[in-house]
Amino acid sequence: MTGLPELRFTLPDGRVVETVARTGTTLDAMKEGKPVTVLYDPEDPAKAQIVSGGLAVMSGAFIGIGVILGLIGAGLIAAGMALDDALPAVIHS
Repeated sequence: MTGLPELRFTLPDGRVVETVARTGTTLDAMKEGKPVTVLYDPEDPAKAQIVSGGLAVMSGAFIGIGVILGLIGAGLIAAGMALDDALPAVIHS
């Protein structure tokens, strides 16, 4: 499950920012008082989000699935071309 956590963090100049994250995160990352890494817009620190390790894992999983599906597709294309070459010319007409 994901949600939009309330964030409170201190900027390098000492200002404290309190805002709601612009993107969701896991429930584990939303435990009150748990330290997290925050990305924010220096021009508007209220535009902030938590850096989530889960995002990296999901991105890697999607890339891996894409590579596997690409290899399967290439294999099917190669098999189809090989089958086309193996069929007698009479079947092609």
